[in-house]
Amino acid sequence: MSADKESGSVGFFTGLSSWMTSFAGIITAVATITTSSSAVLGVLFHHQAVQLQQARATVSQQARQIHALKYSAAWQPSAPAASSTPVANSSPDPASVMGVAHYLSDLTPTVDNSGVYAGQQVIEAQPYAKSISFYCNGGSGNEPDEAYDVAGSTTLTAVAGIPDNMQNATDVVATITFSNESGQQVGKPVQVSLGHPVRVKLNIGGVTQLGLTCNGRDARTSQAVSDFEVAFGNAGVS
Repeated sequence: MSADKESGSVGFFTGLSSWMTSFAGIITAVATITTSSSAVLGVLFHHQAVQLQQARATVSQQARQIHALKYSAAWQPSAPAASSTPVANSSPDPASVMGVAHYLSDLTPTVDNSGVYAGQQVIEAQPYAKSISFYCNGGSGNEPDEAYDVAGSTTLTAVAGIPDNMQNATDVVATITFSNESGQQVGKPVQVSLGHPVRVKLNIGGVTQLGLTCNGRDARTSQAVSDFEVAFGNAGVS
């Protein structure tokens, strides 16, 4: 009996010793796993820390570059001032300067019974580049010497006279009348002579075609004459 108890005690302590050994092994294994996990986490944290440091370094470098660019731009010398030398501009359209929409010299006459000429004329020593001239023939039948399409215009402006270089014009008086497309007189006639032009400003509102007719006479004899020309300096409509 005593031997059985002793044998049981020995078995108990042997089992306990084995259990303790196994428990210690488990504890050791757990410690090993914990250590390994800590090592892995440490490696991960270190890698992330390195990446974060690199990112911060990159951002810092970019910030320095941006600052350097701003500083450089702030101190960049300004562009030289534009030259004060005046630039030659093309001359403005004389028609726009004079308030004229169309010069008669730029239009084709709708009636041409007196050989109209378009070009510069000199009247009382004054040149007029945009002029018309025609023979003072007194018209042809019921038609005027010349006629122009002026539909939509309201005013005719011109300097009416006899060109300074006109032959056979001494002591000649020219009477110029204006008419509409129906042959009705528009405004009042004007009289001109060599060296004595007249400025014309005629209301032509509602007129479709403006007729121009010139009748000449000798100032001394009152005889009709027609071998000279009359001119409209810078004649235009607006």
